[in-house]
Amino acid sequence: MEKQNKVTVFASKFSNQEDFANYLQENFTEDGDMYSEFTKELGVDYIDNQFQEVCFSEKNLSFEHLKEFSYSENFIDKININLSAFNSLILLYNYAYVDKGDLEKLHFIGVFDYR
Repeated sequence: MEKQNKVTVFASKFSNQEDFANYLQENFTEDGDMYSEFTKELGVDYIDNQFQEVCFSEKNLSFEHLKEFSYSENFIDKININLSAFNSLILLYNYAYVDKGDLEKLHFIGVFDYR
């Protein structure tokens, strides 16, 4: 759900960058509706990718990867999870995901204030 000044952080482990890109790839139905594996997993019709930042690393992640994201200085210290089990991050700005516990490829890290 849209929520001003919030950022939702997800982590995941993909076998390679192509799989990660395919997961995020926007496709369109004949009616012009957009979908991706990402939006399907979240159970939403649309994500504005102008408010989305992503990172994929061939090696496992560290907090150094989080520092590359916009406004990270405002929320990085609130993330208390070991990122080394993951190789990709997806951040959605102005979005507050409500955890339903039914994610398959994603690990929900949390929703944080970024401003």
